Amino acid sequence: MRKVVILIVAVVSLCLGSTEDKINKLSNEIGDIQRFAQVYYQRANLYTEVGSFAKAIEDFKKVQVFNADYKDVKYKMAKTYVNAGEAQLALDLSSELLSHVKDIKEKRRLLLVKADAYILQENYDEGIKLYEAQKKSKNGLNALETTKLAGAYYENAQSRKSLNVLKEALRKDKNNYLLSKKMVEVCIEEGSYSLAHTMIERMLEQKKNRAEIYYLQAQIFEAEDKVSLAFKSSKLAMQYLNKTGKNALKTRVANLELKLSQNAKNALALN
Repeated sequence: MRKVVILIVAVVSLCLGSTEDKINKLSNEIGDIQRFAQVYYQRANLYTEVGSFAKAIEDFKKVQVFNADYKDVKYKMAKTYVNAGEAQLALDLSSELLSHVKDIKEKRRLLLVKADAYILQENYDEGIKLYEAQKKSKNGLNALETTKLAGAYYENAQSRKSLNVLKEALRKDKNNYLLSKKMVEVCIEEGSYSLAHTMIERMLEQKKNRAEIYYLQAQIFEAEDKVSLAFKSSKLAMQYLNKTGKNALKTRVANLELKLSQNAKNALALN
């Protein structure tokens, strides 16, 4: 509706003033339309930050109405399709963009979006293939991308390969939190509790992300059926969370404590 109003104003402007005035007025109207593209783009990015992916996609579409070539809006839309769980739409759009892109960096990030879409579809072989190709490239993979590759291997029933990918990355960046956290998570799933505890001790030495680390430690103890130790770690996690106010993690810790309490009651009932 706003666009229609602007165009009507622009047409009316043609009937007023000199030719130069008309040119200036139309130029101003064009500037306003570009401003709409900018505003929708900014809001779409904010929507993605809070997880409102459907709203973000709608705003990205509006950006294209006002300026089809605005910044990296098509790439952002493809990535947001993945976040919204729309794997096929992400694949279709990324494939379309890859068909004519020439810039190496642009091609790389589109290929990784395509890889994420394949993984979302549980087509792990194709996703892994694309990630491995980028891993071997000049730029390699960053920590987050490495965790995605490791996760894909694990979901593809290749847990040893998953751990090897993480170990290799940690040899180069031994204190990286994302890599270490993913290693602990895979170890818990695999029942490799000794290695998981070793990783936790190494992570605690860094004196960062204490709440998240103690929460991970509580999960290890829970998996080992060491309820009292799991409670102790979860309490430590909550102490740090009361200082930082990370509400999402607070909820997860509280849910874990509730689960531990229920498990303890069930154990007493059996005895």
